[in-house]
Amino acid sequence: MVARVFALVSIFALVGCSEYEITDNSNVIGPEDPADPVVEGAGGIEGRICGPDGTSWLVGADVTVLHDSGVVTGVTDVDGWFTLEGIPVGTWDVLIQKGSFSLTLTVPVEADQITVLPEEECLEQGEVQIAVVTGTFDHIEGVLDTLGFSYDIIDGDYQVTGFLRDPSQLEQYDIIFFNCGMDLSWSTWQVEIGANLRDYVANGGSVYASDWAYYIVESGWPHMNTFYGSDSVVGDAYVGESGYVTATVLDATMVARLGSSTAELNYDLPSWAVMEANHQGSVLLEGTVEIWDPWYGYTSMRAPLAAQLDDGDGSVIYTSFHNEAQTTLDMRTLLQEIILSL
Repeated sequence: MVARVFALVSIFALVGCSEYEITDNSNVIGPEDPADPVVEGAGGIEGRICGPDGTSWLVGADVTVLHDSGVVTGVTDVDGWFTLEGIPVGTWDVLIQKGSFSLTLTVPVEADQITVLPEEECLEQGEVQIAVVTGTFDHIEGVLDTLGFSYDIIDGDYQVTGFLRDPSQLEQYDIIFFNCGMDLSWSTWQVEIGANLRDYVANGGSVYASDWAYYIVESGWPHMNTFYGSDSVVGDAYVGESGYVTATVLDATMVARLGSSTAELNYDLPSWAVMEANHQGSVLLEGTVEIWDPWYGYTSMRAPLAAQLDDGDGSVIYTSFHNEAQTTLDMRTLLQEIILSL
């Protein structure tokens, strides 16, 4: 399996006159954590990382420098900036990592100085392999195109069953996206396919499913969420009513990306799949939604709208919303963040 190989894109420092800006750092005596050893004559590195589309900043990415004496770590902020201090003199690799994606920069560090990266560096797809299972009502491909990512198409009507029943095909990819509206005939082999998906994720693959593709998550991780209606009936969860929903954003990185703890979601068609509760992993967004129950009629309920589970070395994300003509700016931003977190 490709097994989530991190894409490394090295940018080597010039010798002599450096391409990096050097600023005085003589007051820096070492890491802020008193448990960490103080490195005499240490320097630092500062930079700003942009997203793959080149128009947004990479929020919540892990930044790591592994040097001869240890490791220094940090996280990019809401504007993509990071600053690492307490780094010994030398030339070191800086690893920027978010989900399956990574970027490596080779940067010189001088005593009592901060080395500033010359310009914004952008995360790239690198060697991350992506598959998209097509669906009638969803096109996550549009968001992937915006990010400049390439992917293989798996026909959601004619190829999906054979694809899901063959672990060797799954293992070719680091991330698999399941669009809303794919054919459901694969559910005849639900037990077999559920086991294949669990193995795939445990070994480092990641899965994203939207709306009507919820049965992918239900088959592989039946205890992750409770969906409305009977779990044994495919489509019994299709009770969501159309309309705008102001979602509460619970994920800190999503809040930073949006600049808000709420997001406007547009469910322009009825009969979307509704989650009642999340039991494993975490809820990313929740909101009050309108539903139509054949026994009780119209009613409202507080429901999770997106959830994530880390399982083994991989991750599973389900959203009740998806990418279509009705997509709001908030929805596009959230979908980009979801892609980069897988």
